[in-house]
Amino acid sequence: MLAIRAERRGEGFGRLLLDWYVSQCGPGMMVVCRCPPQAKVMVEMLERRGFEHRYTIESNKHFYWQKPV
Repeated sequence: MLAIRAERRGEGFGRLLLDWYVSQCGPGMMVVCRCPPQAKVMVEMLERRGFEHRYTIESNKHFYWQKPV
């Protein structure tokens, strides 16, 4: 789990962390992110970085995003 402190948001740290993580994955791997409904900022960032919504689990309302590497 990763989180950026509220006072540091908008400075590019989340983008740097996500891009670094994706860069560490080998070819053909799939990066999957699980986001609760209130994680609107994270969902927007994932969409900007090329992730696609794949499915939602209704029991816990988590949204799953993935991106092939």
